[in-house]
Amino acid sequence: MSGKYCKVKTADGYPVSVAQIRQLRRNADWCMYSRKADIGTWGRLMGNLPPAVLETAVTYVLSTVYVDLRVFDEVYFGVVVVGSGTATWDITISMTGGASTDATISFTNPGSLETGIATCTPGHDNPRYCAPQVTVTRANGTTGTLQLAYIGMWGHKAAASTHGPANLQPAFAADLQSAITAAGEALTHEQPLLGWFGSYTYPRSSATAARWYLLGDKLDDDETITSVMTLRAITYEAASAVGKSFTTTYSDNGGDSDFVENNASGVNLYHPMSLTVLGTSYDTSTPWSGGKLDVSAEADANRPALGAICIHRTGTTALQATIDPGVTPKAGYQIRTVEDTGAVGINDIAEYIHKATWYQGGNVSGGMDIGKAYTISTSYVDVFDGLIWVHNDAQSGSTWGNNTYQVALRASNGSTSVDMTCRLYVDGQSGTDKQTFASGENYLVFDVDLTGIDVTKYAVACKVQLRNSASGTTTVYSVQISRRGGAY
Repeated sequence: MSGKYCKVKTADGYPVSVAQIRQLRRNADWCMYSRKADIGTWGRLMGNLPPAVLETAVTYVLSTVYVDLRVFDEVYFGVVVVGSGTATWDITISMTGGASTDATISFTNPGSLETGIATCTPGHDNPRYCAPQVTVTRANGTTGTLQLAYIGMWGHKAAASTHGPANLQPAFAADLQSAITAAGEALTHEQPLLGWFGSYTYPRSSATAARWYLLGDKLDDDETITSVMTLRAITYEAASAVGKSFTTTYSDNGGDSDFVENNASGVNLYHPMSLTVLGTSYDTSTPWSGGKLDVSAEADANRPALGAICIHRTGTTALQATIDPGVTPKAGYQIRTVEDTGAVGINDIAEYIHKATWYQGGNVSGGMDIGKAYTISTSYVDVFDGLIWVHNDAQSGSTWGNNTYQVALRASNGSTSVDMTCRLYVDGQSGTDKQTFASGENYLVFDVDLTGIDVTKYAVACKVQLRNSASGTTTVYSVQISRRGGAY
């Protein structure tokens, strides 16, 4: 889909052109097709990758994702791998529980941190929930090994939309209503924020399998919002423990929590689950966007394993009502820049669409683990490698533009306070930001400005590196990247 985001500029007292109405609708479509293209993201921290795949194929069953086929007509799949030796590998992806292969990514003699992309064309259809499966197979060779570092999925709309009323035709108030509706749908569209995949055996007593800090969303630095935060997980029973139960609990720093208790029921069974809390927008002083997943199982040698999790955000209808324009379009009324007798004001509506689209965070990536200890000194240490969507993520028609990213970090500093620098790479471009890293567990947000990203590309490589002003042991729990719009 072609087109970039553009702020609609109007002059008080003048009639509104059809082109401006079309632009408002196009901005809402841009948000869905670019900023909110993510379908699923699952990442591991560097140095803590899953066991290497050898002769036997390995299948990763991922947590459930939501695919809106009313919007997207293509699905992109991407992986980051670490390989060694000599071999050819096939990584197949199925969105229908392994019944068929939707895409295949192949590697020949992969080395360190290679990326691969594949697509499928499911066609337009109703929204659906899918349980993806990713299978790694050594196609030929005898000495090669492969490890998955990151798995991502994105939606793409190949054909451009018409974006509202036809040119050279009069614009009516109803055309504004169409733009408002499209913006509302973009605002409340479900989006993944952060995920993990692997295998973690449920312990006999409750333990924290994952803890994270992520950028839910907020409209600006002074305005908090509430989002529906849903964690979807998948667990696996490799052996029978019939009669025993296991419990999975999702809680956030605001005190909200949800849990599910499952009964073990057989061999080779998967248990999908969905846990939901209401989360307040992120804040480093009171980090409500911090969360954790606690797991436990009744005493038995055959306990289930956690296979994948992903946290998804949905804007609430209450949020939509909060920022709704003060005046809604009325049939037959003239459209002007401000509300006046016999006119519908566009400026209030344009600002609503701006907040519902450009201001919203998106284009996410990241990974987490139970807790990876790094020795971080004055030299940069790699903590995450993955992929992030950049297609058409620009404004004012610019192929190359300024890009503001934020990196959220949950980590524990076992030493004295230091200055931590975060360096973010996106598509080979890099930027840095520095924050105080106090002793104990911390929630940090780094603001990184990048330039020169080629937004004609699709999913591109991203990397997060950390360094401290003095050497020390840092335990990292999660790293999350989010692209931000902001005012302009």
